[in-house]
Amino acid sequence: MTLRDSAGIRIVEHSAEAFRRLPEWEIAAEAAVTVGGAGAPDDDLSEVAGGYLAPDGTIVVADAAAREIRVYSADGSIRRSLGRQGSGPGEFTIITSVWQQGDSTAVYDMSAKRLTVLPNDGSPPRVVPLGLTGLLESMQGAARGHLVTSRLDVQALLGVTSETERVPMHLLVITPDGEAIDTVATVQGPAFYLPADSPGWSGPATVGLGPETRLLAVGDTILVATNERFELVGYGLDGRPATIIRVAVPRRPVTQEDVELSRRQAWEEFEARARNMPPEITAQYRSFLEAQRYAAHLPFVGSLAADAGGNIWVQEYPRPGDDADRFTIVGRDGALLARATLPAGLELLAAGNDRILGLSRDADGVQQVRVHRLGRE
Repeated sequence: MTLRDSAGIRIVEHSAEAFRRLPEWEIAAEAAVTVGGAGAPDDDLSEVAGGYLAPDGTIVVADAAAREIRVYSADGSIRRSLGRQGSGPGEFTIITSVWQQGDSTAVYDMSAKRLTVLPNDGSPPRVVPLGLTGLLESMQGAARGHLVTSRLDVQALLGVTSETERVPMHLLVITPDGEAIDTVATVQGPAFYLPADSPGWSGPATVGLGPETRLLAVGDTILVATNERFELVGYGLDGRPATIIRVAVPRRPVTQEDVELSRRQAWEEFEARARNMPPEITAQYRSFLEAQRYAAHLPFVGSLAADAGGNIWVQEYPRPGDDADRFTIVGRDGALLARATLPAGLELLAAGNDRILGLSRDADGVQQVRVHRLGRE
């Protein structure tokens, strides 16, 4: 690891050899606790929008289909359900984000444009309207009750041509009372182009397996990965860059097999939703997929998460067809700590000190939330 300072920015750089020598943290193959999928109506989970592990072992899960937050004991037994469908206090329409806020659960409702803070003991909720934000897909909690999110530059998106280009993404910080929203920084966003060889397709399209920007709020830092390289840039809540963490891992070329698998997966996902769509819409999407533009190299980062100690879990961008997610764990000071591989088919929701919380689906698509033991030796 090498450290240097440039214009007040702390830069931490790691070699490819240091990356290869990382120890492996072991995640148990079998779940210690399983929630959902037991067949009982009050145990069903059909659209998990997030979840976390509380320090005392409590498991909190957001079920967007049921419009409620479910609080489970450490053994997986249901303790209480919070919220329901509706537009009143403590009610939800479209839940897209959830996180721990002290002894409460913060829930962002994209449709209602508001934050609801639900005490886990069932006390009355606190509701924060976010009317200034417009329609934002997700939200994250930061230090001192601030909120962090992002928005694509709409004007730049509308101006995309047939050339591949990264559309700017604005980082937004919202005050705890929801009264003020500030664009603190602008970074590269996803890669788009305007398809000219897809009859019936209108508007910009994303580049297949192309670079996408990931962000994670950790305390008073906003970590951003734009996927030009294995790099995390840490901004303060005022938008000033303070830290850059780089790892010299090689780029991975996109293969023809990657393209074919990606197209197949996209088509299967579309088919599952398009049963009642007009045939012309189905034909347009099929035409687009057959001609879709793909990147030359895979991105580096698939997702970002922080564990209970503030360490950053950086998902290696998965190749199409991969069945197990791999993570590199980076310390708060930028040190490389370890790598970890999740059990096949498990999606990381949260990481604790000695456990991880993940989402899985069985062959019939039934969702389960599972707790797996984590060994850091």
